[in-house]
Amino acid sequence: MKSRGISEIVSYVLLVSIAVAISALVYAFLRLYIPKAQPECPDGISLAVTNAECTSGVLSLNVQNTGRYKVSAAYVRLGDIGREFKNWINDPNSPNVKYNDFYLYDAVKKEPGLFPGNDGSLGPFAVSSIVAPNNKYNLEIQPAVFTGKKTIEELALCPPIEQIVDCTP
Repeated sequence: MKSRGISEIVSYVLLVSIAVAISALVYAFLRLYIPKAQPECPDGISLAVTNAECTSGVLSLNVQNTGRYKVSAAYVRLGDIGREFKNWINDPNSPNVKYNDFYLYDAVKKEPGLFPGNDGSLGPFAVSSIVAPNNKYNLEIQPAVFTGKKTIEELALCPPIEQIVDCTP
């Protein structure tokens, strides 16, 4: 009789141990799929387009950091006026886009990122497949800043600026 009671206790301990082990495995697996906190763009980030030229299917941009913080990168999109969807011009994953077409570089400080008050350039970008000559397009530039490590996961997107660009032949 005595051994039968002990075997019952051992079986309950084994069941509880297996349940705890399975729940730990499920937790570890599901933790991979839970999104991490999105990096936040600090207040005071601002870019201004000082010059935008779209001639012969080539778009060249000069921007100025008018904010209070260093801007690390900028997403450039171009699309028809009135359309919400715009073509991404400087996709960093595209083989045709160079490093300095996405990440900003401060020529004055000779460092990555565009510091407050300084000017930078983006492009030239080939946009002949997107634009037709003698048409106006909506140019959107979205600044981004690194909030921690310099990885793409730590890149916080800021509100975009928009400007009308005239593409001429």
